[in-house]
Amino acid sequence: MSACKSRTSTRKDTDPDPNNSPRFENVLHLNLDEVISNTSRNPVGININYLRDDDENRPEGARPLMEALREMGVHYLRYPGGEKSDYVLWSKPPWESPEPQVFNRTNEKYVRHAAGHDLLDFDEFMTCVREIGAEPYITVGASPFGGYHVFTKITRAQYLENAVEWVRYANIIKGYGIKYWEIGNENWVNPIGDADWMVELATEFGSAMKAVDPGIKIGISTAGMGADPAFVRQVPDVVDFLAMSGYHGLSWERYQQEPDHDLVYKVRAALRSINEDAPPSARERLSVVVAELNATDFQGHWSQSNDLGHGIVVVDMIGQLLEFERVDIGMFWNTRWMDDGTPNSLWYALDPMNQIRPTGRAVAIWGQYLLDNLVNIERLDRVVTWATANDDRSKLNILVVNKDDIDHPVSINLNSSKFKHGTFYEWSGNGPEDTDPTWGVKYREEITGPYLNLTLPAVSVTVVELES
Repeated sequence: MSACKSRTSTRKDTDPDPNNSPRFENVLHLNLDEVISNTSRNPVGININYLRDDDENRPEGARPLMEALREMGVHYLRYPGGEKSDYVLWSKPPWESPEPQVFNRTNEKYVRHAAGHDLLDFDEFMTCVREIGAEPYITVGASPFGGYHVFTKITRAQYLENAVEWVRYANIIKGYGIKYWEIGNENWVNPIGDADWMVELATEFGSAMKAVDPGIKIGISTAGMGADPAFVRQVPDVVDFLAMSGYHGLSWERYQQEPDHDLVYKVRAALRSINEDAPPSARERLSVVVAELNATDFQGHWSQSNDLGHGIVVVDMIGQLLEFERVDIGMFWNTRWMDDGTPNSLWYALDPMNQIRPTGRAVAIWGQYLLDNLVNIERLDRVVTWATANDDRSKLNILVVNKDDIDHPVSINLNSSKFKHGTFYEWSGNGPEDTDPTWGVKYREEITGPYLNLTLPAVSVTVVELES
């Protein structure tokens, strides 16, 4: 598990007024009044793995899943997960209670993964959601092309019945009030038809689901990794958001060397397509959900180790997503994959004991410290910064990534003397390949002026929590 510092201190300084002036050449200016985006909705989330996340599957002594998710501060939970959503029905006729029906892909993939494990059914998932005050996001299986799914052999009519009865059970019978519903997972991965086929699928499923509950939001992914302009040009009225995945791996060296590297260019393309290709009547309605994100591109440019370097890229990726108010949600993939014995893979936010691993810590940093608004703060080539404040500006959190191999001393000009108390956190280790970096409180400080003077360790994340 990631180590936590057990000792904290109050920093002692020979300067009687250490916050009165900048000490370092690099001064970054912050503007509390310049809002980049409203983040009060807290769009940070994570994908659940219904095949593994039931607490009955954890070793003796493990903490409950909901305790880990509460610590991470995630606001959205995607269920049943990613690809596995197309290979399960939430129940079976007469649809009176959850009873997951698992189907195969190739090599009996999901049936084999389910064997011998307790599955996290829908009501159990909702108990977790409500206990931690999160919001659910449901992906219903679908067959994007043809009359049945080429792997599961489930017919399109069966998928449709599953979706409709799920909305009925969740929002009418149980009163869960679930807002976000996605039709199919990464539909570009499955055999897929052209844009006309996807329009037909979205219309058929979305209309039937909204007939049960008109208040829900319907999303779908299409060709082009989720934002096919040909689909967007004829997007049905029942579609409220475009679902997409946000994987971007680069390599550590390339990420480190390129200032302001765009980790969310696919999202920019989707938003641009909405603005340029969607019918005028749809442009205000449509938004984007990044249903999966992580620091890889599946092309082998970088290892898939669960380490500090990958975690830092995830921090940066989420930070970039937060700048877009039309991105409703961004969800990390995922709590865990299928082999709990290998949590050093970046696909595991949690280890077998439900302790937070490095990629999970990246999610937790945003989940815990995101406030109502992103406000403007300057940055350097290899020092990436965000500032987030609550509406009345009585609280301010600053996140600083040093992706360089050397320490960087910086001064931050708050342009305000209203903040009186500071807690300084640090996430660092022995370089980007460290699989067990240290996270915790470095020191606390009474703030006596408008400047913060920081020495940022090489390859690290510093979080400054300020209160007036």
